[in-house]
Order: sequence, then structure tokens, then C-alpha cells
Amino acid sequence: MPRTSILMRSILVGALVAGLGLAGCSSSETAGAQSAPSSASTSASAPGEASPAATTSPASSGSVDWTKKMATRKPYENPTKVTLTVGDTVIPATLNDSVSARDLISRLPYTITLQRYSHDYCASMPDPLKYDRADVHAGWLDGDIDFALTANYFTILFEDEATSSQFDDQVNIGRIEGPLSQIRDLPQEIKLTVALDK
Repeated sequence: MPRTSILMRSILVGALVAGLGLAGCSSSETAGAQSAPSSASTSASAPGEASPAATTSPASSGSVDWTKKMATRKPYENPTKVTLTVGDTVIPATLNDSVSARDLISRLPYTITLQRYSHDYCASMPDPLKYDRADVHAGWLDGDIDFALTANYFTILFEDEATSSQFDDQVNIGRIEGPLSQIRDLPQEIKLTVALDK
């Protein structure tokens, strides 16, 4: 292949990767550029613990049911009320009873610095949440709080629900309660603390 063709291909690929980086943390297409290497782990479960399918990081997608192509919220049988605090702003939220949500609850209060993108605030978690493969789906509902497997992202989604089915590897862990303007009006970078609602 001529050198000019190789050079042009490299430039186009670089531009594509840079453009996708602005889309948001929930994009499975950004995984190649941003995901940190990690290994899946499973173990036998005792009553009340995570199922054997629960892992601490993304594993091979071959075992995930990709026919589940719609946003879903796990039924809130045992909801946990929490607050999301950014400076003086306190936002009420509810976490569900999924493996991932229970893992997050065990770490509360939990503080993470998030960046704003076109449809979410997100950041990669240095210590990923456990998850159950049965909870993995595509898309979201605006107001969802998700763990996105592409690069172990903690993400708060506030836009683009209608076109979100293109984004795989979502595990819903909760939702914002109240108007989404509470999230949309925040600055580009936020330091957010998740805590139990007293």
C-alpha cells in the first residue's frame, strides 16, 4: 500500500477517535481509547451475595444477551435513597437492588470527579463495581445512573434517551429524582459525593 494511503488512513482513524471522545462516557465505541486493562472474576455465591455471574470488570461480550436492546430499570424492590452532592447543590436519587448498586452502597459515602459530555457526566472508576451479566443492556432513560462497562464508567445520563439504544454495556444502578435541570445546570467538571439520605 502506498505511504500516502497509510498516512491518510492514520489521520482519518485519529480524527474519528478524537471525535468519539466527545460523545460521552457511555459510548461503547470509546472503549478502545479509554478502557483500562482489567480481569473478570467470579466466585461461588452465598445467600445474599452476588451471583456467580457477577464480575468486577467487563469480560467477553460473547456471553451477554445483546437481544436486550432497550433501556431498562431493574425493579426497585428494595430501593435505597441517596443524595448526590456537588458543592451546595444536593440532588435526591434512588439506587436499585442490583449487584452493582449494592456494591456502590457498600462504599458510601463515595466521591468521584466527573466530566460533562453531550449526554452525561461520567468518569472511570479506579475500583470497578461488580455486576451481573443479566443486568447488562443497551440504552438508558434520561435521569438514569449507570455503570457503563466500556471503561468502568460511573455515569449520570441526562440527554439523548431516544437515540441511546446504540450504546451497549449499560448497567442501571439508579435514577435521579426530580427535575433533570439539577444535573444539566452543573459546570463542566464536578466533584460529586454519593451518600445515604439521612
